[in-house]
Amino acid sequence: MQAQEALTPSEQNEIMAALGKLASTIKQAYADDDADLYISAFDPDAIVSLPGTPPVGGHDALRTVFENRPELPPGATFEVKPLEIDILSPEWAYAYGMDTIEYLHPGTGSRVKETMTFLVLIRKTDDGWKTFREVVSADQA
Repeated sequence: MQAQEALTPSEQNEIMAALGKLASTIKQAYADDDADLYISAFDPDAIVSLPGTPPVGGHDALRTVFENRPELPPGATFEVKPLEIDILSPEWAYAYGMDTIEYLHPGTGSRVKETMTFLVLIRKTDDGWKTFREVVSADQA
């Protein structure tokens, strides 16, 4: 294993800002239902593994998954909460956290809360920081 390259505080801040922009891009893509914006956040060789489906890779497959994702129930809220973001090197970083969906059950009217964990490996490319691998768990509740 190679020793991690030391980054200056300025370099660390620059990378953290870029990772924040990447997360904002994905969040905005969902809010705007914008498949092109969503795909722009992924490396062309990205692989994403979602619960109950085989892993998918590449922009075309990710676009299909994004465009065919189930709609949230009416009145639902969706929150992405990174719990840990770490810069591994000048070219690699990861984010670990939790997604939470809350909504009213259509049959009972009771509040439902579903939580999933995610782990994202992020790579610096010629086009900036991009999601390289993502794994999302099934509901943890």
